[in-house]
Amino acid sequence: MAVVFHGDPYTPFDREPLIQQNALGENLGHFRSVSIPTQYLPVPADAQRLRIGARQLNDSQWVSNIEDDWQQIVRMKRLLILERRDEVVASSPGAEIACEEVAAGVARSIGIHEVNGHGIDALVDVA
Repeated sequence: MAVVFHGDPYTPFDREPLIQQNALGENLGHFRSVSIPTQYLPVPADAQRLRIGARQLNDSQWVSNIEDDWQQIVRMKRLLILERRDEVVASSPGAEIACEEVAAGVARSIGIHEVNGHGIDALVDVA
């Protein structure tokens, strides 16, 4: 089981982390990632006791606010998508409308009124 330390969640774990500071000159800290042993993952027998509670939320309740490091995070996400799209972007067949709905909510939360992509590409556009 490998442990990898990173200063941001968008640097692939097979690369060296970037050492960065926030606008106040403080270290951003480290995220610790540990592989999850398979015995802790749910199996079909667990399906009866695992339930998802769902209700509609306002965009502000589930979308991150634009903060000082927002532009830097967006650059990291876009670079990751550009270099490794097949590893970091996926959706299930038939989820196109849901992807577009989520993309529209994210776009509204950051002041964008039009999303150009369709399906998963709509989410990538607002990433």
